[in-house]
Order: sequence, then structure tokens, then C-alpha cells
Amino acid sequence: MTKSDKALVLVMRIMGGSMMFSIIAVFMPDAWLLAATAEVDPKIPVGPLVEYMARGWSAFYFMLGGLIWLFSTDLTRYLPAIRWVSW
Repeated sequence: MTKSDKALVLVMRIMGGSMMFSIIAVFMPDAWLLAATAEVDPKIPVGPLVEYMARGWSAFYFMLGGLIWLFSTDLTRYLPAIRWVSW
């Protein structure tokens, strides 16, 4: 494995690992979501749509982070997928 391959693996694992922290938002209590939304903009009412979007996008980011971590395990095998995701 070359030096640039090792650097790419490190970057992909940091990025994928940090994205996988979004799983917390999928299972966080409703009070946390209300507090976070009130911190950003107190005028926004937290209804089913806001909750669905927050939890749905967090689950998406978790899955994408897991894929990026998986792709970092074998660069040559997953090269087409790495190129597609990075595009």
C-alpha cells in the first residue's frame, strides 16, 4: 500500500466514522430534537414532517458513512464505487 493509499484510507475512515455519529439523532429523545430546533430557529414548529426529515436524513448519513468506511477496507476492489460516491 502506497503512502497516498494510506492517506486516502485515513481520510475515508475519519469521514465515514464521523458520519456514523449521526445514528445518535435517529434514536435521540424528542426533547433533544425540540431543543436543537429551538436553538436554530425558535419560530419553527416541530411537527411530524420536521421529525421525519431530521431522523430520516440522519439515518441516510449513517448508512453513507458506513459505506465509506466499508470502501476504505479494500481500495482496489471498491474503486468504481469510491469514484462514484466521491463524484
